[in-house]
Amino acid sequence: MISAEEISAWWETYGRKLFDKNIRQVLGATEVNEEMKETLTNSPENFWYFNNGITIVCDRVEKSMVGGSSREYKSFKLYGAQVVNGAQTVSTIGKFSSTDKSKLESVLVGARVISLENAGNDFGSDVTRANNRQNRIENRDFVSQDLEQIRIRTELLIDGIEYNLVRSDSFSSTQSSFDLSEATAALACASGKTNLTVQAKREIGKYFENLYGGIYKEIFNPSISGNYVWNCVQATRSVEKILSKKISELPKRSGRKYGLLIHGNRIITMLSLKQLGLQAKAMKPGFTIDENELNAEVTKIISMLQIQLDRYYSDAMMGTLFKNQTKCRGLVENIVS
Repeated sequence: MISAEEISAWWETYGRKLFDKNIRQVLGATEVNEEMKETLTNSPENFWYFNNGITIVCDRVEKSMVGGSSREYKSFKLYGAQVVNGAQTVSTIGKFSSTDKSKLESVLVGARVISLENAGNDFGSDVTRANNRQNRIENRDFVSQDLEQIRIRTELLIDGIEYNLVRSDSFSSTQSSFDLSEATAALACASGKTNLTVQAKREIGKYFENLYGGIYKEIFNPSISGNYVWNCVQATRSVEKILSKKISELPKRSGRKYGLLIHGNRIITMLSLKQLGLQAKAMKPGFTIDENELNAEVTKIISMLQIQLDRYYSDAMMGTLFKNQTKCRGLVENIVS
């Protein structure tokens, strides 16, 4: 058992660094985290019974003489400690301490400390994975341990680009950073394959159901360099910027044109990149985007799609149509043939 006051001190000292080896970062105001806050506020003495506790792995553990032979209290020093399960518990307690620290005096948290000093090389990763098999864990969370993703992230770090793999409420994309979801959508569009593009629009989580094959390996594999991923992200962002401008120029945010620009964004991006041959260009050094050329191509693709939609799907709902593999395949074939 560890006191919540002690956990609060960890958070104050180390913050999110406590979770560097966790498959998830702090998720913010989720339903479970709000329930923990409610328990801390209204019945802190019950926290022990309502919480699953935390799991910590470390390189080694030293037991001090504090507490002597007593079984009531011991003091341990942990080297290279990481919370691999219980990030939400630790962060919720840490944040709560700034609200009403006195409530933490009666809170105890169950904890396991696992020393990796005499363990095998993969044991720490195995502990992390096994301790995070819960219903609320998403398949995409395990991507952070995929060696291909780690390689891509490392390659990009050399060029000063941040590739965020773990879900976190604190991350927001910038001109030099992006996350797994944005990378997945960009690579799907750059693939030139309608099925991959539509899947990224319909349910991007399907990409992470099988990390050893299937559609995931079609876009994330040893042939994909970090530089290529970043180039695809930039190309996709350029198309989205053009689409956003066109949306802002519409007289109203409704109607078929609006629906096409909003719901058809992935197909528009795929066709634009395909027609300009940007997939092949993105693989080469010195990749640049001719914004005027891209704008002209996007405009042309939108006009061609409008003609196809008026001819074959005049009554279709845009939100549904662009999640339909068969219909989208027909639209693409009519344009690129």
